Amino acid sequence: MDSESTKRELAERFRAIRDLDREWGRKIAAENAGYVPTDEVVLMSLHKARVSLPTVPALLRVQSMTWLKARGYKPLGMRNWPRDGSLP
Repeated sequence: MDSESTKRELAERFRAIRDLDREWGRKIAAENAGYVPTDEVVLMSLHKARVSLPTVPALLRVQSMTWLKARGYKPLGMRNWPRDGSLP
């Protein structure tokens, strides 16, 4: 894969995570895991990715953190959310 196609792929991945593109999430899951997860699992994965990317605007990251916390999900790679309410 050349550097231009890598840049395009990364830009598309960032856009899909930022925009919570469920169709993209289902497609990627099917390609990598061999099955299509439920909408809840796709959204959870996209929200966790959005929270973990510092290049995503803070407002969107906070919205995703709120969505995840409201459903009892833990942050990516952590046992608990930061106690001070900050983004991981």
